[in-house]
Amino acid sequence: MAFIDIEKILTFFDEKPENSKRHATAICAVAGEDLGISLLKHYFECQGSEVRILPDACTTGEQKGPRLDRWLLVIGRDKRTLYQVEIKNWSAHAIGGKCIGINANEQKLSAYKIERWAHEWRNNNFTKKQVKKVLTPMRLPAIEHDVHEPLVCYWTALHPDGLNQPFFSLKVVGSEFPLVYVFSMSIYLRSLRQAGLKRLELHMPDASRRYDWLQQLFGFLDN
Repeated sequence: MAFIDIEKILTFFDEKPENSKRHATAICAVAGEDLGISLLKHYFECQGSEVRILPDACTTGEQKGPRLDRWLLVIGRDKRTLYQVEIKNWSAHAIGGKCIGINANEQKLSAYKIERWAHEWRNNNFTKKQVKKVLTPMRLPAIEHDVHEPLVCYWTALHPDGLNQPFFSLKVVGSEFPLVYVFSMSIYLRSLRQAGLKRLELHMPDASRRYDWLQQLFGFLDN
């Protein structure tokens, strides 16, 4: 298990402190996908669902073609939803990224969410091919489910109406899926912080194994 400091992680990715430059890409490579899928798991569990992160590869089954990051099975009271998930850890550090303070007022944060969303969505579809691939149906794993849905997990705080909703859906055109779901890690962590939570325990197995390897390969001394 990993423990994340909510305020520190928001500061790092949303405010881009001076001493954080050039490190975000490497940190996301080590822990970014685990962070996204574990926050999704935490969100759905807080809604009362049972959640399973599946080990199956999220691909079309072909050697070439789009592939996504994770399968997530959410077992609610009425149905079992299988999400094919694409994780994008784009933050203030990314090309075209924009800082937003962790203590930004509601009006400023709402405007930021709308502005950021405008870069991602136009004419009822995603603007970037790296994200649009989530709308390609992947080969389903052999597990019982009722519905199969696409889900994009962003770091960035974004929402078409600037609302404080970490999880929302939109109608989409030009796809076999009628709806696409969107989750914002930043919005979710901000809501937890606002509720008084300081630390969060998350299941991040890949990041944990990579951390173990770093400890085995390199011995770091305090300067």
